[in-house]
Amino acid sequence: MLSLQAQMMLLLAIGIFLTKKHIITEQGRACLTDLLLFLILPANTIQSFRIEFNAEIFRSTRDILILSIVLQVFYCRCSTASSARCATTATPSRGRPSCSTARSAPTRAFWEVR
Repeated sequence: MLSLQAQMMLLLAIGIFLTKKHIITEQGRACLTDLLLFLILPANTIQSFRIEFNAEIFRSTRDILILSIVLQVFYCRCSTASSARCATTATPSRGRPSCSTARSAPTRAFWEVR
């Protein structure tokens, strides 16, 4: 039996082959994309969680959770200190650029395949 990653790579290779040979049309491509997103990926996700739960898995999950909380707190403290420093020291009236800690989402053009 193939692993989940091997199954996904096999599906990808078949899709590339069929597209290069012009067997799949744009309408077929849209249908296959929906099939992949709404059926195959969720099924693979559910299948990947079908493992034997034991103490080692619990410990590693606990460690990852603790580490993620520590990193989140550290990140929040650093970004808060940085934004407070930026607000008090770097103003456009002094000739320096103001700093912004706001994150923006990638635009549609960023995600378009060229």
